[in-house]
Amino acid sequence: MKKNLYIWVTATLTIISGSIFTACEKVDEMPERTESNVTRAYYKVPDPVVLNADETAIIDKIKAEYNESISQ
Repeated sequence: MKKNLYIWVTATLTIISGSIFTACEKVDEMPERTESNVTRAYYKVPDPVVLNADETAIIDKIKAEYNESISQ
């Protein structure tokens, strides 16, 4: 009985220690720093989407429902 217990404890400790050692890796939380000038960067704003009458009605309905629920 004790031999089975020792085997299970050893196997459990081996699995736990293996998981801990393989999970620890070098984590780089910050992106690499570049020497570019941010003011010269070009960002394109997406083109606006024109909504049709049905989509406008749905949005107006959602806005009305929202305004009713916050004014209580």
